[in-house]
Amino acid sequence: MFAIKDKVALVTGAASGIGLYYVKELFRNGLRAATIADIDSVRGDQAIKEISQEFGSNKAIFVKTDVTVQKDVEDQTLSLKV
Repeated sequence: MFAIKDKVALVTGAASGIGLYYVKELFRNGLRAATIADIDSVRGDQAIKEISQEFGSNKAIFVKTDVTVQKDVEDQTLSLKV
């Protein structure tokens, strides 16, 4: 098993369902921050509200991303290097 404490994660498909569950589980295990990448802006905004209520504000951001579009994925990957 790897240590997740104080790490930052980019999770695709995390605006709802198993992706959102996974992000919350990572926070429960010490994740410092997350980027939620999903195509659904409405659910993405709701996911950020849920995470803020459960784990504190400024823990996660939402970015609209379509993983079937290569440029979207490249842009998100590059943003992690900044």
